[in-house]
Amino acid sequence: MHRPVPSKCGTASLRPERREGEACRWGALLGVTGQEVTKRHRETCSVLIRALGRSRKALLVCLVAAATAAPQFFGRFGRPYYGDGRHIAILSQSQEGPDGARFRYGFQTENGINVEARGTPGSKGQSNIDGSFSFPFPEGGIGSVSYVADENGYRPVSPLIPTPHPLPAHAIEQIRFAQSQGRFG
Repeated sequence: MHRPVPSKCGTASLRPERREGEACRWGALLGVTGQEVTKRHRETCSVLIRALGRSRKALLVCLVAAATAAPQFFGRFGRPYYGDGRHIAILSQSQEGPDGARFRYGFQTENGINVEARGTPGSKGQSNIDGSFSFPFPEGGIGSVSYVADENGYRPVSPLIPTPHPLPAHAIEQIRFAQSQGRFG
């Protein structure tokens, strides 16, 4: 038999009415019946509610600790570097075109950055670009790169680009021998 029973907070809830000597679900699990049920039921529920309250607080503390301890930047490169925040003035700037595949632009900044590029029509309808750029290193010194980008790809030239070590004489001799035997290239 179900009827509305007032709960602790003053609202009515539908729950089975317990008769004297009947065990509730928890009482049956604990193996108690009768008047023991209500007393033991209240004790068990209050212990469970207190434990649940403590575990919620502990869970909340753990979540807050994990969120604050987590790194703010993810990925391979970590925190991005934006320089010291000061604005760099542009000392000179020029631009021509574009007129089809033809263009020219360049600029120079007060901190030593120089950029120049020129585009010309390519043999396959593309724009062939040759240009250069240079920039200051944070430790001092200037890095510079010249490049060509055309139907053969992008080809930079710079002392900054690593180059392979020269082949030893015995390796060159083996390559020549293989070529003479017709087994190579």
